[in-house]
Amino acid sequence: MGAFLCCWLPFFTWYIYDALCGELCPETPPVVVSVLFWIGYVNSALNPLIYALFNRDFRYSRSTHSRWSKLVPIESHYAISY
Repeated sequence: MGAFLCCWLPFFTWYIYDALCGELCPETPPVVVSVLFWIGYVNSALNPLIYALFNRDFRYSRSTHSRWSKLVPIESHYAISY
């Protein structure tokens, strides 16, 4: 949630400001708009890293199905019982 807010809050803040101000506000330079969009797009690049680091089921699945599973020990509290 924190990465999402950090990545998209600047864009949505600008977007609301620009929509409410209309013609009264100075025009935002196109490069600033592009940077705000790309900061938001970085969130998509961060999502796989966030899932890999913080999702217990994802870590368990990754470690049991990878060829490195013998090198990476799985803690007992991460094991899934069916």
